[in-house]
Amino acid sequence: MTNQLLVIVQIAGRRCALSALDVKSVIEIGTVTPIPRAPAHIAGITALRSQALTVIDCRLALGLVQHAWPTDA
Repeated sequence: MTNQLLVIVQIAGRRCALSALDVKSVIEIGTVTPIPRAPAHIAGITALRSQALTVIDCRLALGLVQHAWPTDA
């Protein structure tokens, strides 16, 4: 049995596991600037360490429906 470190994420209400070897970093992003005429799954760009970083909406990229999040009443 091989021990493998995984990163668990939630996309459209579904849990997904990614190999930690494929994850460069986990960050909190700031403002996302939309890109005109970009494909729908490209949310826009943001700055990371003074470089432009493309932000991808994984839900749209994978063709999943939007998850309805519970609201505080």
